[in-house]
Amino acid sequence: MLGLQPGGGGGAPRDAGHKYSTSNLDAGKLGELVARIAAVMDETLEYADADFSLERLAELVGSNSKYVSQAVNEHYGKNFSSFVTDYRIRLACRRLADDEAYGAYTIEGVGRSVGYRLKTTFTAAFRRVTGLTPSAWLKLERERRSATPAGQDAPEG
Repeated sequence: MLGLQPGGGGGAPRDAGHKYSTSNLDAGKLGELVARIAAVMDETLEYADADFSLERLAELVGSNSKYVSQAVNEHYGKNFSSFVTDYRIRLACRRLADDEAYGAYTIEGVGRSVGYRLKTTFTAAFRRVTGLTPSAWLKLERERRSATPAGQDAPEG
């Protein structure tokens, strides 16, 4: 699926150090919080709710929104909105590729199922993450699948 990796990154933070220099969140607590955030994001579909928010994630991990924001910024090197967008678009890709369960869904329906109220917002986010529109991505995915012999998965790239 076009290089989208589960779990989002973990790349180097973008100059978040000075922003949180007065924070009381030490490295040990930060690591624990990141693990709880990853568990919620990887083991639930809470983020696919259109009303999912920083405050909701904080509630789910038993912390406050300031610390959750700091953990996402420092560990994943992105803001909360970009973090959630990455998860939603990865889920959208899985759903678009799953003809059996989601073949009857329109692209807009898949967008709604992953937390986007508007097709235009979904399309813009999808293009930002994958470099393609959902319809172009789906066309490539179908071409990739038809080129792969039955029973074999094509290597992800």
